[in-house]
Amino acid sequence: MFSSHGLQRLQFLNSDERKFMVELFSELFLVVTTVIQRDGVLYLLSSHDVNQAFNHYCCFTPPDRFWNGDIALGEHFLGFMNTLRGLLMKGHLLEGISKGRISLVANRCSRIIESEGERNKLLRGKVKIMVCSAK
Repeated sequence: MFSSHGLQRLQFLNSDERKFMVELFSELFLVVTTVIQRDGVLYLLSSHDVNQAFNHYCCFTPPDRFWNGDIALGEHFLGFMNTLRGLLMKGHLLEGISKGRISLVANRCSRIIESEGERNKLLRGKVKIMVCSAK
């Protein structure tokens, strides 16, 4: 699940931090894949695209955000969706797909980020995500 850069970051953590990070991002990955499988637009993302975005999020999220107990799984979900949208808008994902379709997927990410109703509809109560803000 982690890129080589992400695995290198794990080396500098104590065992409790490492365990927490792996558990947190395993849960996050489950939520992300559930949302993508259930969405009629996000299904355009390949597993390679999802893994690339996930590794980007894991590697470039500041370490202090991993251990901050105030940051819920939902906040990391929104952070991942923002990362995914940014990578789409920069053209780093969905190679070989028209710009119109890429824009469609990026706009769908925006709607999911901005609407609790959209998130709840995709998760269908199987995963509870508490989100403080959509920033």
